[in-house]
Amino acid sequence: EAMRFWEVFVELAEPPVIQRLGVRFINRIRLGEGSKAGDFLRGIPAPVEGMEVSSESFLHQNTFKVPGQPYHINWVRTIQPPQLKQLEEKGLIVDIDVWTTEIASLNRSELGQRLADMRKLKNKMFFNCMTEHALRLFGKQRI
Repeated sequence: EAMRFWEVFVELAEPPVIQRLGVRFINRIRLGEGSKAGDFLRGIPAPVEGMEVSSESFLHQNTFKVPGQPYHINWVRTIQPPQLKQLEEKGLIVDIDVWTTEIASLNRSELGQRLADMRKLKNKMFFNCMTEHALRLFGKQRI
């Protein structure tokens, strides 16, 4: 589906060059009563050592360069507070953006391969950051 939209964009905009191509996935996981981010997400930010406090929310971002490949991964995790008084559930936001700035041409074959590579990296990142509990709930396993 992305290729269809890409082709419409190229036809209308006629870009002379692509500076960045990416695949992004943003997911909100409801944290119901008694649930916490650590129930779903591996590697949540640790509390401050030496203080008897617990974290109510966090915003954590990492950017990785994929070794031997022209891709980067931006991985953001945060807690979204309840949006409405009636909605008392927090949400865990997992935002994964995989991108490259190394695109030699606008041809369909190369773009299709780049999109496929980035989608695999995005999925691998997501399923490897989830706990076993979350994977069972999603009916998935690590990639």
